[in-house]
Amino acid sequence: FFYTYAIPFQDTGFRMHYDFSSKVYTEVYVLNGWNVGFDINRGKTYGYTVAYMPSPKFSVYANWLGGPEQANNSSHWRHLGDFQIFINPTPKFRTMTNIDVGHEAKALANGSDTSWVGIAEVLRYRVSKNFDPSFRFEWYRDPDGFTTLVPQNLLGFTATFDYFLGKGEYDRILLRPEIRYDSSTAHFFSVGSTPGLTRQHQVTAGLALVYYF
Repeated sequence: FFYTYAIPFQDTGFRMHYDFSSKVYTEVYVLNGWNVGFDINRGKTYGYTVAYMPSPKFSVYANWLGGPEQANNSSHWRHLGDFQIFINPTPKFRTMTNIDVGHEAKALANGSDTSWVGIAEVLRYRVSKNFDPSFRFEWYRDPDGFTTLVPQNLLGFTATFDYFLGKGEYDRILLRPEIRYDSSTAHFFSVGSTPGLTRQHQVTAGLALVYYF
């Protein structure tokens, strides 16, 4: 949900990275806007990132994007806060918390402001050298339907079962079965290829084979 709705999936512009130390770095962005190659107004989208990584067991990243995203209008800004917290109590057990908060002034058809928010949690435990499963929970709220086109709350659960084939330390083939369940407070998910037919939940299964070289 986050990559598709909460944040820009792609952007075009410049990025400057600076390391204050081995534990702290920052980045500054100047972009043409959300999901566009060429800007649709005279304003730019600006961004700032600060990361703090005191140890392999803990790190935190704070990202901000802000700028006008409405066509031919440079005065009404969209703001996005994206925060990621990594806590790894042991080499085998790793966690990640991701929080996104967005707001845009006068973005709705009636001239009102709009906001969206989401939180995701990832839990990962390496059972063995070969088996490394992970579980992801997502909650996303779009009360005005601004990002998803339907006013709704979304819930998602994904289980991924990474398995490295072979017994050697440097195995390069990864088998990745995955199953995902999504639900919504609205009829949002399509049913096959039937136009206009939607439902409140869906199940997705996938299988990937990855070769590292």
